[in-house]
Amino acid sequence: MKKSAIFAAAFVLTLGLAQCKKEQPNAQITEGETVHITVNVNNNGSRADIQDPSTGHYDFKDDDKLYVGYNNAYVGTLDYSTSANKFSGVITISQSGSQRLHFYYLGGGTATQVVGTQQYTVDISDQSENYPVISYGTSNVDYTGTGTYSTTLLNQCALVEFTTNEIPTTTAVSISGMKNKVTVDFNGNTLTPSSEGTGSIKLHAENATSRWAILLANEEEVESTASAEGYDATGITIPAINNNYHWTQANGKNISFTMTEAASTVIDLANVNSDITVGDGAILTGTLDGETQSYMITIAAGATVTLDDVTINGVWGWENEYGDDGEYYSWAGLTCLGDATIILKDGTTNTVKGFYENYPGIYVPESSTLTIQGGAEGTGSLEASSNGFGAGIGGGFDISCGNIRIEGGNVTANGGGSAAGIGGGGNLNWGTCCGTVTISGGTVTANGGENAAGIGGGNDGSCGAITITTGVTSVTATKGADAPNSIGAGDGGSCDKVTIGGVVFYDANNGGYQNGYQALLQKSSFSVPPFSFTLTFGYADSGNTESHVFLYGETWEHLCQTSNEWRESIYMGDTWHVAKGATTYVIQISDNGSDWATLEFYNENGHVIDPSKQYRWFDDAGNDEPEEPGGGPDE
Repeated sequence: MKKSAIFAAAFVLTLGLAQCKKEQPNAQITEGETVHITVNVNNNGSRADIQDPSTGHYDFKDDDKLYVGYNNAYVGTLDYSTSANKFSGVITISQSGSQRLHFYYLGGGTATQVVGTQQYTVDISDQSENYPVISYGTSNVDYTGTGTYSTTLLNQCALVEFTTNEIPTTTAVSISGMKNKVTVDFNGNTLTPSSEGTGSIKLHAENATSRWAILLANEEEVESTASAEGYDATGITIPAINNNYHWTQANGKNISFTMTEAASTVIDLANVNSDITVGDGAILTGTLDGETQSYMITIAAGATVTLDDVTINGVWGWENEYGDDGEYYSWAGLTCLGDATIILKDGTTNTVKGFYENYPGIYVPESSTLTIQGGAEGTGSLEASSNGFGAGIGGGFDISCGNIRIEGGNVTANGGGSAAGIGGGGNLNWGTCCGTVTISGGTVTANGGENAAGIGGGNDGSCGAITITTGVTSVTATKGADAPNSIGAGDGGSCDKVTIGGVVFYDANNGGYQNGYQALLQKSSFSVPPFSFTLTFGYADSGNTESHVFLYGETWEHLCQTSNEWRESIYMGDTWHVAKGATTYVIQISDNGSDWATLEFYNENGHVIDPSKQYRWFDDAGNDEPEEPGGGPDE
């Protein structure tokens, strides 16, 4: 959304859009004919008359739309052009006497119904990124046919500031009890809050003490409440919006409320004597000993829970000490009921082991996302393990799972038989699968079971996209016996896409393995980073060298020039394609390490390298000298 300069407050409050004289139609419009009209919305293309509290009024942008009503029916949609500063388009209309066109602008919202002949509804509940603009206006003159018309769009809503005590701008704050949907009724030429659209409004943060929202209240909202992660608010009374006029801090209508940090609930697992569901803000601590406490610990949907030196030691067997069938305890060590966030408290050690063999250490249900975060310093640790055929974190035996995000902390995940460390469980048949895996921070170690990847799919299962960003400290994935990939699909399975450090290593929809990365993903254990390192080309003793910093996936067309010939391309990654030229040369790979080693030779075109070490091209006798053209690295 583009923003123009600030308009004077007095001007904003009296905002009107200049009208221009319409063009007369060239011919009489007959019933049902499709005609072209243009709506002039001058005044620098402003979205009258909502004003950004910090920088000025909003501008229209290309492809913004006006919905057009005429004679109690929807007749078409017009699109905005920045260059022309106009809305233009075609409408299908049956001309009916002296009537105006009706224009509705519904910006920044999400449609919950497609445009129909009678009504159109927009959801404006999420305002954390952009304010919606709910405006209405009629044409300056009656519609008589093809031509140019003008209108003044008047807001049917209010821009309101909420002032709070200091709270992080990154923390989402919502106000409950608000009208969060607005409906266009072409049949009655109205734009009103939906009676069925009462819910929460997410406030837009300008700074730590100022939050803003568009409100549709046409009656007083009494004792509405504000909420945010880790915060509670006192009751708020919001008066009705009168006459549907622009309402900002300048009118003295800002509303204050106080938010205080919510008290955390501390649960000592040693004292648990029944199944429990852990709510938002809870802190888990202590040991749940599966030998004497066979209880299911679940995390409520949408909850954020902190682990503070937690041990969950699930046990199973055909019979435990009580003589009960172990299958009776059919649950994971931790079970998420929906989206959940687990925070690893700084300096703590946490261990979670599943109960029954078919379940993972931590279970993530389908269509949900588990996010694991480190503490403020990222020093909390977690080890999650299956007790049989489930993943360390993810799904279980024939049990699909959702999405997994690891953003920090020291996380180790151990998969059971045929299950990934992070991702899918074992023997995933009957259409089961796991969702996406995203690792953007922390130190992560994932160990797969037999036939399973360290990160990705279990035996016979499918997994979604796997993404490892450059923000991680390190990620090490180790595949199980007979598994094809350390990161990706398990034996007999499939994987959508693998992206590491911004580079695509595998893409099922684009030829599979990319740029020679198959050997890297199929290593028994694969660790990242580094995502880049420096290569120095040339004969070092001659001083005729040059260096280049390579990123994974990069192609560099010039190796070095010790004669008049440039060498061929070299590809960063697991396989290096090295030209054989007419002059001698050496290749040195360095990341400021001190170890030297010969290169592991795979085929006539390249070799596999370990970026944590320095390498040099040796001659056949093992001397630290460049090799003559046509030679290869020692094995």
